[in-house]
Amino acid sequence: MIAASCKPRTSPSVSLSYQSDDMFTSVGSMVNTIDSKLDSGDILGLSYKASVLSDRHDFSSGNHASLIVARKFNSSTGSCEYLVRNSWGTGCSNYDDELSCEEGNIWLPEETLKRTMRGVTFAD
Repeated sequence: MIAASCKPRTSPSVSLSYQSDDMFTSVGSMVNTIDSKLDSGDILGLSYKASVLSDRHDFSSGNHASLIVARKFNSSTGSCEYLVRNSWGTGCSNYDDELSCEEGNIWLPEETLKRTMRGVTFAD
């Protein structure tokens, strides 16, 4: 296993781009980029404040990164939600009860996402 891990690595066939909130003209344009990438079947990296996961009204602390892997329209709330795949395991007990959690993956409402995100990473 050690010998295999020391072999030369292959280069990725795509390049990655990171765009922070100050590189967009508005938060809405960052959401448009997310939507466009999801429409193309891509996933994105999201940098955001992790405090929002335990209290969806707290946007104060905890720089964190996760993946955005899907979105859906929630007809009961009338808003779009984004599926954030977090790395904290499959449990849901650490998350705000008002957020929909499925095996450690969180559906964040678009307005919550807009207020907490700091940047996105995606393949070009």
